[in-house]
Amino acid sequence: MGSTTTNREMLFGEKLVERGLAKTEQVEECLRVQADLRSQGIAPVPRLGELLVFKGYLSAERMREAAESIPMNSVETA
Repeated sequence: MGSTTTNREMLFGEKLVERGLAKTEQVEECLRVQADLRSQGIAPVPRLGELLVFKGYLSAERMREAAESIPMNSVETA
C-alpha cells in the first residue's frame, strides 16, 4: 500500500468524521492498526472502512452508503 493509498484512507476517514459516521478517535485507531500491519509486512492491509466495521464502529450498511456517497474525487490526493 503506497503513500497515495494511505493519504486516500486518511482523507476518507476525515469525510466519515465530517459526516458524523465515525469519531476521530475511531478513525485514528484504525489508521494505526493499518500502519502496524504494514510495518509487520502483513498484506493485504484491510481498508479503513473494513476495520471500522470489524471493530463495530460502523455498520456494514452505513459503510456501503458512505462509500457510495463520498465521491472518489473528493478523496483524491494531488
